[in-house]
Amino acid sequence: MIELDDSHADSAVELLTAAFENDPGWRHVSGAVGDEHRRCLNVAYRAAWALYRGFRQPSLGVLSGARLAGVALLNEPEVQFPPPVRTRWAEEIRRAAGSEVLERLLQNGREAMKQRPAQPHLYLSTLAVHPDFQGRGYGRALLERTHALSEKHLGSDGVCLETENPQNVPLYEHFGYRVIGRYHYDQVEGAMLFRPNGSKTMLELDRHGGHVAF
Repeated sequence: MIELDDSHADSAVELLTAAFENDPGWRHVSGAVGDEHRRCLNVAYRAAWALYRGFRQPSLGVLSGARLAGVALLNEPEVQFPPPVRTRWAEEIRRAAGSEVLERLLQNGREAMKQRPAQPHLYLSTLAVHPDFQGRGYGRALLERTHALSEKHLGSDGVCLETENPQNVPLYEHFGYRVIGRYHYDQVEGAMLFRPNGSKTMLELDRHGGHVAF
């Protein structure tokens, strides 16, 4: 596990683009296919990377040999991006991907934000494992590190995330997350999940008499 820095920008953006190429939410946001769809993801994630790194938010990576295999971008509870910064981010998206893409991306954010928990939390903005390395435990390692950071953070009661891929929901539930809200926009449905600090994973529950092991 490593803390990513500015030198990882290109490899992190490439990984995020590859990992979310088939994500239902991103397919709707981009409104495109093929190279144009991938370009849209690249633009959005490069802007997001600059935003998070600019405010020195936790950016975790896991390596497989020399290659970056997984990425987690986090937002600490006490950090809010000021309006001028959000405006610059939006203008960057608009210039590179167009007004329609920006509006769909903003709509996504507005609908998801309505379901965020009231208690202070660490927000797991993005969790991704490159397709070449999926199924090898890298996602688990990033989640466990995220949970540990929340446990140590005096201002965090847990970890919050959202997904617009319904197949991800049971995977997160194995790690102690629970769906606390759902949101809809156009043809996309998303789920907001929250894991309070101290939650047990399904593996831990199985060791103590639970019914399912991850």
